[in-house]
Amino acid sequence: MARRIYHRLVEEYDFKDREFTIRQLAREIKSKKKESYTPLGFDYGEAMQVDWRQAVFKINGKEVKVHLFCTRLCASCAPFVKSYPIERKEAFLDGHIKAFEFSGGVLKRLVYNNLKIAAKESWGKYVSDE
Repeated sequence: MARRIYHRLVEEYDFKDREFTIRQLAREIKSKKKESYTPLGFDYGEAMQVDWRQAVFKINGKEVKVHLFCTRLCASCAPFVKSYPIERKEAFLDGHIKAFEFSGGVLKRLVYNNLKIAAKESWGKYVSDE
């Protein structure tokens, strides 16, 4: 990649320095880690964390594994949990609807905690209307 950049610089901009300079710069840029953070202070109605959990319940003497759609309002820490037999897109979307109804509306931000279904369905890890 650095070699390609170097040759383009020479051809398009008459670059006079050595290829080593570009290689070194590319290595520096690549090694820099991007800073990321999650805000710790939230206004009411601003954000909600979303995640799946699993639990085993005894129903009529039989152990049954259930999937729990869990949310927590970031400002008040108010939890919402709804159980589903499976983790599918339909349950994921229904969980959001029920959580929004419970919390009194749609929040500005949703913070997903490494949800496979969110990444698999191209929802991303962080959704915002800004």
